[in-house]
Amino acid sequence: MEYNIADRSLYIIDDVVSPELAADWERFILQPHPPGNVQQDIGHDFMTDDKVLENYIVVHNEPTPEDDPILTDAFKALHTAMTETVPSGEYFVRKWYTNIMVPNSSPWVHRDSRYAPNESFTSLWYSHKNWHPNWGGETLFYHIDTTDAEFFNKSLKYNKETPDLHDKLNNMLCDCEITAVVPKPNRLVIFDSGILHSGRAPQTEITRLTTALKITSTKHV
Repeated sequence: MEYNIADRSLYIIDDVVSPELAADWERFILQPHPPGNVQQDIGHDFMTDDKVLENYIVVHNEPTPEDDPILTDAFKALHTAMTETVPSGEYFVRKWYTNIMVPNSSPWVHRDSRYAPNESFTSLWYSHKNWHPNWGGETLFYHIDTTDAEFFNKSLKYNKETPDLHDKLNNMLCDCEITAVVPKPNRLVIFDSGILHSGRAPQTEITRLTTALKITSTKHV
């Protein structure tokens, strides 16, 4: 399925990997990891200077022959799905990691890239085993044109000198159309990285897993 979000593309692919790989991946992510491989994703609410914990991150590198086959298989499946879906071109892998979000997480609205449409893409693989719509956890995509890079560079970061920009963005977010994607297990959502979006924390005691793979046009190397 393909959607248009403020003239940028969003795609949804269900059952992106085999059930066996999906189950193995969840076990792999939730096992203990070496120190340094798990990080806190700390940011600032754009309306205040308060620090907020969005989620925890398990950092991945592009797999090598020495890595666990689970890493290799997951990376290959996700990367193939992306490159077969987005507009043809030359891309490099910018980031690959898994978000671990729990009920007390505080995700914020952001974009993953300042580039023009079709120059950078993000994929989110909902890699938890079970989910129910009553548990929340949606990813929200805001139908807002983000081509004014200067405005969003300033308004998405708190600055007490520019409260008018934060108020303007707040009103835009409250008034715009929003597309919500339910985190159905083994669903992959691929979207132009310039789209404003935000995850939502689960509403019950369950862990929400999203494995993110980001690719960018080689013109930005």
